[in-house]
Amino acid sequence: MASSDVEQAIRRLADDAVSMTLDQRLRIAALLARPADPVAIIPACDRAAPGQVTPESFVLTVGEVADLLRVGRTTVYELIRTGELNSIMIGRLRRVRRADVVAHLDQLSRRDAD
Repeated sequence: MASSDVEQAIRRLADDAVSMTLDQRLRIAALLARPADPVAIIPACDRAAPGQVTPESFVLTVGEVADLLRVGRTTVYELIRTGELNSIMIGRLRRVRRADVVAHLDQLSRRDAD
């Protein structure tokens, strides 16, 4: 379902909830309970055209990782140095796979849950 449909449903729910049928309210609740589209989370500049793979779609610079995690570059280098965040060298350039950033965040979530 398109995000405009969800926004329209939220507006209608807020404006006119009293006059809506139970079925309409349940449909809106089901829409709101659905998980977000993971593709929508990826910035548009990182999305490749269908059938096209770009380096931005799977590797990040240290600065890009810092921006994603909302931390400084020094913190990212420290995470790499201590082995908490995996990185790779491409020639003389250090890069971090997007999957490694996600894995690091998952590990932090599990550690915080314990």
